[in-house]
Amino acid sequence: NAGFSSAPENRLYLPPVPEPEYQPGKVNVASQQQDNASLLNQIRKFIRLRQENPVLGTGGFSWLEAAEPSIAAYWRWDKATVFLAVHNLSASPQQIQLSQPYLPSSAGLDLFTNEPVSDFGAWTIQPYAFRWLKFPRSAFPTFPDQETLP
Repeated sequence: NAGFSSAPENRLYLPPVPEPEYQPGKVNVASQQQDNASLLNQIRKFIRLRQENPVLGTGGFSWLEAAEPSIAAYWRWDKATVFLAVHNLSASPQQIQLSQPYLPSSAGLDLFTNEPVSDFGAWTIQPYAFRWLKFPRSAFPTFPDQETLP
């Protein structure tokens, strides 16, 4: 089971994938732990980010209207923090443009690169990519509160 489970093979929900490129010698916990871009490490990062930022699960929520139906974008917020999550669900790059009252007055932080993000005119999100951005609530002086959002 390549270190992902201690259960005997006959007790697994599904059998291991038989293709050679997915055999335990190539895809296993030890190799996934050493690869920062591995699926295992990406899932661990998602879990850590959710634990460090409870507003992602319990804060206010509102969908962001996007010009393209292939963009899933939403806001999460509480009294101190505003998050913007943008997901491109298409096979082509998509343009995103924010406008007031959703245009931040200060830079945000990309939760996956830990780099500041400040260009919010029009920006492009690559195919099947996403961005999770974190801002102080003060970056949105006119951001609607939970009672005024649909």
